[in-house]
Amino acid sequence: CDNTAPFSNQSIGVWIRFIGTGGSTLPLSSPGMNLCGSTGTGWYAGSMPSSTGQITNGTACFTWYTSVCRASVSISVANCNSFYIYFLPPAPICMARYCTT
Repeated sequence: CDNTAPFSNQSIGVWIRFIGTGGSTLPLSSPGMNLCGSTGTGWYAGSMPSSTGQITNGTACFTWYTSVCRASVSISVANCNSFYIYFLPPAPICMARYCTT
């Protein structure tokens, strides 16, 4: 399990900004399975906030075998002008991780 900080099972979630060569946003459609170092790949099935300071609530889906959204959790996305931050709870499946693009 990806059960280390900040995604331990004791956590209700954390605000996180993705930076680096792995990408800075969650994909807006399923990237497929067996990517991002896991069997279950997490992606954002929602609308991105369009205005600076706006926060939208949506669903992170986890692709698992033949199901594009086998498991899901509620997340939030904030528009910080030139980047986004995400409020992400732990993944609902042990071998699942959030992906970035």
